[in-house]
Amino acid sequence: MKFRLLLLGLGFLMKRASANNSAFQKKLEGKDMSFEISSDDGVCRNFTVKNNKVTSKSGTAVEPEFSLRFKSSQEGFAALTAKNAQLAFMKGIQDKSIRVEGNPMSLMWFQGIAAMVVPKKKKKAA
Repeated sequence: MKFRLLLLGLGFLMKRASANNSAFQKKLEGKDMSFEISSDDGVCRNFTVKNNKVTSKSGTAVEPEFSLRFKSSQEGFAALTAKNAQLAFMKGIQDKSIRVEGNPMSLMWFQGIAAMVVPKKKKKAA
């Protein structure tokens, strides 16, 4: 359930950023594609980038540029919310709990735009 909500929230944040954030819009220029993020236990959300806008909906994409697949929803949630997501992804790809199908360069692009919309955790005052 947490993974499903995380993907729904990510879609909302990217949609909002594509409408209001000029730096985010610049990263979308020239992109016309879809991609999906899913888990082997049945959670799947697809994202479409078109006309410098991002939309998302539940289910699989017709012809995704890339697919990011996690062994389980729990592992997907853990990897996407890890403090060092890049390290979590490398570890997951090595142990085969994360699979990337399609263009791996597009995955790197996605990680860059996702980092732009995820709220930063506030540091605790000492």
